[in-house]
Amino acid sequence: MEDAKEKTETKPQDKVWDRVFKTMLQEHPALFIPLINLVFKKQYGRNVPITSINTETYNKDRSKIMSDISFLIEGTAYHFECQYSDDKTMAFRMFEYDFHIALTDAKRTKNFTEFNFPRSCVFYIVPKESMPKELEMTVNFQNGSHTYNVPAIRLYDYDLDKIEQNELFLFLPYEILRHVRQVTTEKHIREYTNEINSVYVRIIEILEKAYNDNRIKKDETLTLINMLKDTADYKLKDYPKIWREVDDMLNRAYMPKWKIDLEQAIEENTKDVTNATEIDMLMLMKESGVSEKQIREVARKKKIPMKTVNGILGSDETKKAIHA
Repeated sequence: MEDAKEKTETKPQDKVWDRVFKTMLQEHPALFIPLINLVFKKQYGRNVPITSINTETYNKDRSKIMSDISFLIEGTAYHFECQYSDDKTMAFRMFEYDFHIALTDAKRTKNFTEFNFPRSCVFYIVPKESMPKELEMTVNFQNGSHTYNVPAIRLYDYDLDKIEQNELFLFLPYEILRHVRQVTTEKHIREYTNEINSVYVRIIEILEKAYNDNRIKKDETLTLINMLKDTADYKLKDYPKIWREVDDMLNRAYMPKWKIDLEQAIEENTKDVTNATEIDMLMLMKESGVSEKQIREVARKKKIPMKTVNGILGSDETKKAIHA
């Protein structure tokens, strides 16, 4: 959860970090599977059923207790917190959340001879080395003491290459936090613009490859793009020119649903379309970021000469020659 400063702001976008995390679970729980497998050494498949747990409970004084993310997989409860700062009370808060999750589970299963705490983890989204790798608290029972440990996973430890390698695609909307700068001079703004553009070009490449390799689905990719837009908007609001470039890039560069619809339209339009229209559509696919492999597959099915396709995929001069 966010630190006190983030929680006391009134603007709705100030809760963007929590919203990204919760949206992923609500709409695409499969994106959490690689994270669970990594943290807890599991081997769940993408299609394993995930059941969300209601995290809203109350103390006797009616104060609300609400954790970020809790769910069941094959009878095991998991609990994740998205944390913005190194809150020194975090171990205590995790214990409090976990106690209530375990209590709810005991009531649900009517198992009152065991008290099963969930497998919990804190995700520190601020990329700082100072963020803890583990949380710890001593719990003193009447018959002895127990050390309560909670693992932490830190954005700091996962650059874009490691995110891609471990399929931690739900980390991508937080990547902007690694590149936030305070810049004032025109030179610094130009350098910052280049840095940010490079980051989002790489993110789009990761998403495109993962989508083409069937490691993420169409709707998951579109949601991730929307989350990327939200977090970029939040952190780049002081640099409108940079933000406009990023927004344009995310709008244009990779929209799988639109691309698929376009390819299907080409496939269905086999009789009446002219060669010129086919060329225009293939060029539109290229300009929209459809991979060369996909364009060539569509061209082969449409029996468009490879010389023409090579021209479309080549230089502007060649394209002009085709239409001449």
